Amino acid sequence: MIMLLHSSPKRIPAVLFTWFGRGCYLCSTCRVDLGTHPGLEHRIRRLKAFLGKLRWPDISHFQAFNQDYKLPMHVKNNSSECQVPSKAQLQYAAGFSDGDGCVSTMSRGGCRLSICQSSSHGEALLLFYGAFGGSILCERGGVGSKKPTITWTVFGAAAQKAATALVNVSYAKHSQLQIAANWPSCKLERKEQAAIMKSSKRIQTTAPLDVDCSWAYFAGFFDAEGCISIVPTRLGVGLRIDQKHAAVLHHVLCFLKREGHTPGAGISQSRGCSTLAISQDQVSKVILRQLLAAGLLVKKASAEVALSMGVISHSETRTKMAELVGYQSRYYRLDADGCQRARNICRIQSKIWYVGSRGRIHDAHILQEQLAVLKQQHSLLNAEARMHLLRKDIRSLLNAKNTQHA
Repeated sequence: MIMLLHSSPKRIPAVLFTWFGRGCYLCSTCRVDLGTHPGLEHRIRRLKAFLGKLRWPDISHFQAFNQDYKLPMHVKNNSSECQVPSKAQLQYAAGFSDGDGCVSTMSRGGCRLSICQSSSHGEALLLFYGAFGGSILCERGGVGSKKPTITWTVFGAAAQKAATALVNVSYAKHSQLQIAANWPSCKLERKEQAAIMKSSKRIQTTAPLDVDCSWAYFAGFFDAEGCISIVPTRLGVGLRIDQKHAAVLHHVLCFLKREGHTPGAGISQSRGCSTLAISQDQVSKVILRQLLAAGLLVKKASAEVALSMGVISHSETRTKMAELVGYQSRYYRLDADGCQRARNICRIQSKIWYVGSRGRIHDAHILQEQLAVLKQQHSLLNAEARMHLLRKDIRSLLNAKNTQHA
């Protein structure tokens, strides 16, 4: 867990922020505590279990750049069909591959590069397909709250060529791409290199020091692993990247330091995961503008919505953002009423600190009782909203399934 607003010796923080998945973060006062609502808890568990068994309709297309593209996209056997990527596109591709890419060996003895994405966000996969060939296929159908996924994959000589192009600008997967780029023809050497590649996935390996970061690289990496969040209790934008290994986060943070964008930025560790978080609103917005200029693709619409906050209302911004992100935080995200309740709770917390710091113990005790009631109501209403959303999604999937079979 990470606190995005830090307390000073003279002031108690009004709110501590806790992240839930990639799509959104909620304040600690907004958690759905169902311990005192066992009936709701039981119904929500049953609804989640039922939703988890429902399959989405089969997909024949994926979406990118507000267009539909038919699946599967056929293999490009002729390298002349591929467009030579620009330097910025290559850096973007290396950043995206460092975040979501996979370099693996095949049972037939070759290497394979692949990237999996939601079927509703295929922008980056089209870039890889256009630059390196390969195929875009349906990876997995949607189930429950998990959307259908598609994958770009390339293998053999084309994979070796793609690895050769990416290895000099890659940081986190430099060693794996280097193996793929220099894949041996000898079976014994292949076995040795496959073992080295497997071990490099378990330990933290990085590129040489001369592999530098850039805005294009950061745009690709953020498109793959980043999160844009709208603070539920105030007008504020936060950025976050989670990684198993911290080296690539330090690589990005050092780049941001050189660019002068580190106020409110820091790396923390929790439960084996490292997190780069940027909590200051203005710094987050400056970085988003730079990322958009550098070629942000997958999260372009989300970044534009976040930057429009102030022109459109806070609640409208969060609603639009929720429509663009994944479903990881869908059932924990506060609606407009929940945000208002959270703000009221934060105001009471601030009042408690104020009267307590002036020795007004009786007033603080009364406010504490009010706070307990507000939190209880908040918990109950959040749970009811969660249950309503689960039922809505279940009805939607059942109707879509019936329409498909009709």
